[in-house]
Amino acid sequence: MKKELEAKIQQDIILFMNKNYFKTHVIFSVPNEIPYPLPNKIMAQIISKLQQNGLLKGASDLVILCPNKRYITVEVKTSTGTQSKEQIIFEKRVLQNGGNYILVRSLEDFINKVVPTL
Repeated sequence: MKKELEAKIQQDIILFMNKNYFKTHVIFSVPNEIPYPLPNKIMAQIISKLQQNGLLKGASDLVILCPNKRYITVEVKTSTGTQSKEQIIFEKRVLQNGGNYILVRSLEDFINKVVPTL
């Protein structure tokens, strides 16, 4: 259920951005998990293949490309969700490289935290 709520928040953000900032910004999701259950052996094989092709554990859910060569990474969580160890490491790496990393918990949170930085 938690992943479904995060997915809904993410969808709302994508729709908002495409409606309001389509001409000036690019937003895309980072599919960093398999959204449906699979047998462990098959899941391990798929994850291994995806990692060989660049899957990065802990990568943010969304990336926004802004004018002037800036970017913002957005992690979507529910009101009670917490970052994994890998997500915290990813956040630190983004910040060390001059990027913006923002954790949001709703579309309203996104509008309040991210939109002012666009």
